[in-house]
Amino acid sequence: MFLPLIMLLFGCEKMKTPDNDAIDKPVTAEYKLVSVYWSGLAKDLNEDGLSYWELSVEFEKMMGFYEPDYFLRVTDGNLSRSEVQYAFNFSVPYPVFMADDEGIFHYTEIRTFKQTIYTEKNQHRRIIPIHTDMEDNFLSRIEEIEVYRPEQGEEDEVDLTVLCSLPDGSGEQQTMDHNCLHYTFKRIE
Repeated sequence: MFLPLIMLLFGCEKMKTPDNDAIDKPVTAEYKLVSVYWSGLAKDLNEDGLSYWELSVEFEKMMGFYEPDYFLRVTDGNLSRSEVQYAFNFSVPYPVFMADDEGIFHYTEIRTFKQTIYTEKNQHRRIIPIHTDMEDNFLSRIEEIEVYRPEQGEEDEVDLTVLCSLPDGSGEQQTMDHNCLHYTFKRIE
């Protein structure tokens, strides 16, 4: 009498497993950078007298910017069999700024920042990177990086947000503008 009941319970469990596996499959895709947006005050990084919130416009006019270098790859990042994880491998441009003899910051070039962030299924991830190179004023001022795992069916666009500080203004009125740098990626077909 108990044997059919046990077989029924185990049989149902096996039937659910394929459905759960299909839901847990990672989104694996490659994305290209389409936008870099600053949510603070508009910036004139190349000192041409024009300020933009869409920093891609500024980056394109600066030394070191090379569009094919910037990407995001979402892959299966399983580290253990018990949890499904995703690896967000990204390479993004960022502005380098240096202080002159009077302590005023000037933007000098574009460099590439590379990082991998792991997320568990159905979760976004926020990390606090530690960059001890105080010579790199941008990297040393990053407070956190946040990425959301795209849902099934919504994998066409991924946003990466960097909470950081960029110099604003010039001369004695220069301040550090503390805000978010938003990188938007579109899926490559």
